[in-house]
Amino acid sequence: MNSESAVDPGAFPDLDKAKVGINIDPKYHEFKDGETIRCFFCGLTWRNIKGEKLLTAVFQMKEGFIMNSGKSLVSQLPHLQPGTPVQVAYLGKKTVGDKGERTNLFQVNVLSGVSAETQAVAVPSPSGAAAAPKLESGTAEKPKISRPLDPETLRRFFPKKIEKHSEKRTIVTQAQRGILAVTLDTTFEGDKNKRKVLTGWLIGRAHIKEMSQAEVAALLDWLECKAFDSVPPDYVIKEARAAYAVALKTIPQTGE
Repeated sequence: MNSESAVDPGAFPDLDKAKVGINIDPKYHEFKDGETIRCFFCGLTWRNIKGEKLLTAVFQMKEGFIMNSGKSLVSQLPHLQPGTPVQVAYLGKKTVGDKGERTNLFQVNVLSGVSAETQAVAVPSPSGAAAAPKLESGTAEKPKISRPLDPETLRRFFPKKIEKHSEKRTIVTQAQRGILAVTLDTTFEGDKNKRKVLTGWLIGRAHIKEMSQAEVAALLDWLECKAFDSVPPDYVIKEARAAYAVALKTIPQTGE
């Protein structure tokens, strides 16, 4: 929900002279075969689409806001920063899975070399805004961070990352919780106990099902994994194993 605000009555502008802008109510957009659009990603929100509550992507085009709840599209966006310029290409219906289900496939690419002045616009209910940028080795605006991080430095990153995701009300799906579990298990060659020891030390929760959405999102940012078959970068694997070694010394009776 948007926070409340007020304008000083003594400084109230003449709204009768203001120009009417775009409609902020997103319209559902059905992509046509071969259609490609360029727009700004606004966030993810839950919407009732044809009687079913679905996680839906909201985009801003020059003409207004649009939304689409295609699974292939939405699955690519949880870790994309709102306000990112993107190209969305509709690849058509494809048969996927053992059951031969037909689904709409999309390809999303980030556009570079684009800048735009942003304005506070209350798009209805994009409260499930995408996650904050990943914990990376550095950006053009910030000093580079040498990776892998030592265990204590890594641990100190999480409170701030979790706080940011809490403020953004990041939405995490059950599939993403599964991706987190599989990725961590793979990092430790299938040893679930090591995964629990690590997360218990990093964020204070050993069981993924008990983690908040912000905590899961922060861990996924660190791992840099978005799919079940994703593999973390080598420096992340080194960070995880080094942190586990430290955690093991501080947690008695780990069962190892």
